[in-house]
Amino acid sequence: MSVKKEKVLDKVSKEENNNCSLEAESSEEKKEEETRPGEVIFKKPLKRGESELKGTILRMPKPGEMRGLKLVLVAQGDVDSMIKVIPRISNPPLTEHEVSDIHLADFSSLSAVVIDFLG
Repeated sequence: MSVKKEKVLDKVSKEENNNCSLEAESSEEKKEEETRPGEVIFKKPLKRGESELKGTILRMPKPGEMRGLKLVLVAQGDVDSMIKVIPRISNPPLTEHEVSDIHLADFSSLSAVVIDFLG
């Protein structure tokens, strides 16, 4: 084999090793990011006084906690319905005001969990 071919093969081999190590790091990061069912980690933490709330856990709503809401609207992700139901099922509890002012990506994540509960 020529010296030039050996260098090319060596370079390709190094790139493949780098890609494998990147994939291993990605899978390790995913393991660290795994959450419990119903848990939402906020992209932008909520400020509560001097502390920050980095996430919350939503639990399956009971029928009484859905009182005054239309299931169809909740299942469709209606914003007003979500603003009412999320505080009822979150731990630590969020207020309606906090849910209204939360970062849009975090609101979407919370809403997706609620919708999954109904499906």
